[in-house]
Amino acid sequence: MGKRGRPCKLDSRVEERREKVTDLLVMGKSTGYIVKVIGDEYDIKRGAVEKDISLCYVGIKKYTTRNLDDVLALHIRRYENVHDKAIEMYDFRSAIAALQAVEKLLRMHVEQPLVAIQHNTLALDGMSTADIMDAITTLKEKNGN
Repeated sequence: MGKRGRPCKLDSRVEERREKVTDLLVMGKSTGYIVKVIGDEYDIKRGAVEKDISLCYVGIKKYTTRNLDDVLALHIRRYENVHDKAIEMYDFRSAIAALQAVEKLLRMHVEQPLVAIQHNTLALDGMSTADIMDAITTLKEKNGN
């Protein structure tokens, strides 16, 4: 069962302590330093401070992920503005480039190595043994061997 009633004074001290831990983490302080400073200031054991550090890392990670999403949305909005202005100016090449940039930001297309057989030259980058053998067979068939 969850807690009932008003939050107690202790809850506000825990929140205050975790805010200080987060500030120290953001400043780049070491775990040992944080354990010593917070442990001495709040008179708590190492395990409690380490638990606070773990919880604060989770909060920092969520904040960072949200900020990355915000930056991504900002860039997409800018490319959409470029696209709209290019369409208004009948510059379809720039409009298509803006759309492709948005697709690249969203990672809609996975860049895979191409299996290239051109001018009897075989590119082997990222190919499995079976793919290589199939390509060799195709080359032999083209050359009539």
